[in-house]
Amino acid sequence: MYANIPTDELLTFIESACNNNEVGKDLKRDTLKLLKVIIEQNYFQFMGKTYTQHDGLAMGVPTSSILSEFFLQNLENSKIYDILLNCNIVGYFRYVDDLLIIYNERKTDIQDLLYTQTQLHHREGEGRQ
Repeated sequence: MYANIPTDELLTFIESACNNNEVGKDLKRDTLKLLKVIIEQNYFQFMGKTYTQHDGLAMGVPTSSILSEFFLQNLENSKIYDILLNCNIVGYFRYVDDLLIIYNERKTDIQDLLYTQTQLHHREGEGRQ
């Protein structure tokens, strides 16, 4: 999951949260700088070789769980809630990155829901399956 978190959008969400909560200019600047450093220090080893992970958050880093939770809560509040209403979802439950969605198959086209969900963070080169 962590590797799929779009870090640019995450930093934008955090900046917006700082603005909405009247965080001081210096604290906001320093917080965003520190988070960017943490996000960019994304190295791992595999079979004796060191690699750089270019996308997403690093696995095994304590800040990744906090940042991904912040991102997912923001996404739920800004986009997913409307999707659930538009697709007539009966129940939506999330624990970390596990989801349980309850729907009435007579009222909800599950393929449309899946397509809409995948388009939240459509990356270049990926198409509709």
